[in-house]
Amino acid sequence: MPCRDGAGPRGRVLLAGAWGPALRLAALVVACGPLACTAGTVRSAGLRPVEDAVKPPPGYWPPVPPDDLDGVVTRGRVIARLDRAVAWALAAVDARAARAGEAPVLPVATLDRTMRVAEVRIVRFERPPAGPDDLAHASVHATVGIVVPSRRLLQVELVGKPVEPDSPVGVATGAILAASGALAKRSADAFRFHAVLERVPTDRNRFGYLDQVRVHALSSARAGIDYDLLVRPPERGAPATVATVAEAARFDEELRQVDVPAPFPTPSAVARAEAMLEAGGGSVTITCSEGAAYRAVMGREGVEVTRLAGPKAPAALP
Repeated sequence: MPCRDGAGPRGRVLLAGAWGPALRLAALVVACGPLACTAGTVRSAGLRPVEDAVKPPPGYWPPVPPDDLDGVVTRGRVIARLDRAVAWALAAVDARAARAGEAPVLPVATLDRTMRVAEVRIVRFERPPAGPDDLAHASVHATVGIVVPSRRLLQVELVGKPVEPDSPVGVATGAILAASGALAKRSADAFRFHAVLERVPTDRNRFGYLDQVRVHALSSARAGIDYDLLVRPPERGAPATVATVAEAARFDEELRQVDVPAPFPTPSAVARAEAMLEAGGGSVTITCSEGAAYRAVMGREGVEVTRLAGPKAPAALP
């Protein structure tokens, strides 16, 4: 079990320094696992239990409550592994050669259910996109398959295929563009963006579900703030829009400290802790609100989190 009970200048879509010199990138990661949403949101949105929902199609995932520590830690592991896979893919592909002037190059990554095989698509733009719905000049430059965490390269394939707006990669790309624009109004930091496509069960429409994208924005600074953004996909001709922006974690790599403004760790906080552990070993403290505290250490399958103090998870919603 991964868990045991016990505004200034406008922000940049991504900074080069995170994954290689002279390369402006946005890390677009389509994670494969559940995503946190608050219990209050589940109740107010009229959501049904996940087991009663329509089965999500490939690329879409049901949500997990924030008090499901196993689910949150698993999602954090996914984000951390995809982050590393993107770095390895960019080392295998000369992404700088794919750039067209100042247009961005976006690494779009997925991970299989075993969390061992990642596929990274290098998406290029012929010109800078005008907005989240401007994918007419976007194409998949290359696809890189990687076995993680062993870092074994499976394939590098040049593709040159257009990005379809309605595909999971297209939906996630639009969500990242929308999220980066919204976050630019809050922070001048560079971020690596990770998108999770969700199919959320509901009884408020005839389909029985709602589609949304949760975007995790991890700062490339050594001390800063990570954010979570909820993005509504394009609908009826309208582009993707950002519904909420929230702090996911405040961190300091030198102090090996992660602070979360919520009673439970967030997936982004867990991913941040794993990155610190990969760099320095030992343990990382995750401090949450309401006096809750957690210790993160590396285990055989990735980061493990133990509750040190604070409230236990509440009972499930009726």
